[in-house]
Amino acid sequence: RELSFTITDTDTSLHGMARQYYLNGQLKVEENYVHGVKDGAQRMFYESGQLHHEGLFRKGLQDSVWIWYYEAVEGSNASENVKTIDFWRAGKLFIHRLQYAEDGTLVQYLFYDPVGRPIYQRKYGNDGLFEEGNIYPQLIMVNESNNVFEVGDTVICKVFHVNWPGSDAEVHAKFDYQSDWDPIESQGYYEPRLITSVLNEKGKHHLSVRLRVKNGAESMERISSVEFEVK
Repeated sequence: RELSFTITDTDTSLHGMARQYYLNGQLKVEENYVHGVKDGAQRMFYESGQLHHEGLFRKGLQDSVWIWYYEAVEGSNASENVKTIDFWRAGKLFIHRLQYAEDGTLVQYLFYDPVGRPIYQRKYGNDGLFEEGNIYPQLIMVNESNNVFEVGDTVICKVFHVNWPGSDAEVHAKFDYQSDWDPIESQGYYEPRLITSVLNEKGKHHLSVRLRVKNGAESMERISSVEFEVK
């Protein structure tokens, strides 16, 4: 039977750092609880002592970047043995997921839409590249009410898009009352790009987002739009 101990509060629910051990005394899991709910960092180890995975919980749900490792030869460090890197938000896989072979080569890239559905995959193997799915940028207006606004409102739109390792993604946006495309800067690999604008023109409009993905000689372009009304 595995040995463990925890820190508890007065109502006996787990609170603080909890640790679980293998029979040989090696640490198996350490994770933080807040009044019985996982909240904070979690790390799990192989019985050999090597890191198995590390990630973060927020209010009981997986969140942020999680990294999984192969159990590798003695003397190597965890950063050299990455198996999978994925990103979670509120318990759902989110945006990018990278999977690696034991020799460190990328074998699969997956892209998830904002509600956690896999919509694009790209596999690398001996038979060459295999890809399928939708690479159109995903748009969400975060402060909308049925996409209806008042004059003077500030609209915020999040843009989620594919960006596999080795590729260069460019994102531009344009409202229908604009003549030029405006570049939208990256907020970080695991964060959506943000479009913010004050709405001053009444009527029905649309916001278009253009994604260009370049990967060596390969180049793809996709445009997505979302409609809204200003009263």
